[in-house]
Amino acid sequence: MAGAYWDSIFPGQSSQVRKALYGSVYIQDYSSSNNFANYSPFDPSTGLLSSTLLTTDGWTDLGYLDENGVEFTPQYSTADTNTWQSRQPLRTDVTNDVEQAKLMLLQSGPVADCLYWGLPLSSASSMGVTGYNVVKPKVPQMVYRSLMFLGVDGATGGTGSQGIQFMAKIYPRALMIKPDKQDWQAKTEIQTPLTFQAYPDTVAGYTIKLLREGPGWRALGVPGGVGALTITPASGQLGISWTAATVPSGAPALTSYTVTVTKVSDGSSASGSPFTVAAGTTTKTVTGLTSGQPYNVSVVAVNSNGNGAASTGVGTPT
Repeated sequence: MAGAYWDSIFPGQSSQVRKALYGSVYIQDYSSSNNFANYSPFDPSTGLLSSTLLTTDGWTDLGYLDENGVEFTPQYSTADTNTWQSRQPLRTDVTNDVEQAKLMLLQSGPVADCLYWGLPLSSASSMGVTGYNVVKPKVPQMVYRSLMFLGVDGATGGTGSQGIQFMAKIYPRALMIKPDKQDWQAKTEIQTPLTFQAYPDTVAGYTIKLLREGPGWRALGVPGGVGALTITPASGQLGISWTAATVPSGAPALTSYTVTVTKVSDGSSASGSPFTVAAGTTTKTVTGLTSGQPYNVSVVAVNSNGNGAASTGVGTPT
């Protein structure tokens, strides 16, 4: 069997070296009536952002952040159980597994004031209101929030994998655990540094969820598996048919099917296998097979991004 050079098998995709070029942080007061179990901020038909994000979805955009965006810091630790009889641990257990998100608000106003002092957003006054004031509680309040962090990469007018890609991370239940120092001075803008920690949400059923979407993401999609694979034996041959595979919205069109037929007993391929079948065809008859010998059959849909999941079966020529 011939070998291969590294560059011929390297699976790297340069289109998936991503940056969060732009982004926003969205927030709302936590409520057990808000169920984020199946929530998505994206339009299912286009992969773009939902038009209801800042209205009926209930989010408030925190506005401008400093150029560092959001810093996600996992805190993960384990503890070993050691014994005198061994120099290697008998077992290891996770003792801490949390994530914190640190950000720096540049926009001042009622929302920033409420977050900094741990007040419900529902108590925030309107911008420019006469007699505006905020009073820090004597006793700190545990005010949980729901947060969504959005990262944006790619060009608005880009096509294919160069189109817009979104990354969204949802904390359905989080707590601001650290307001950092705030400077009022002439050299720099007033900054509001905040650190949030994600906590389990029994309503949503998770602590953190990551989503990816957008036209650029969809353009990377491969076909789904073919359906209703049928194998019809005949003398020295197999008739193979299937239901056409679907391609995800925004992904490249189907280019072909790959049909592979191999003998069960030793894995040897049928003559000409694998076969390439045109995208518009959903049948293939394979001849020259050994009667009475079972054969493995695999059908895979293909587009320019790669292969879908294989649909398989076994047939025995008569």
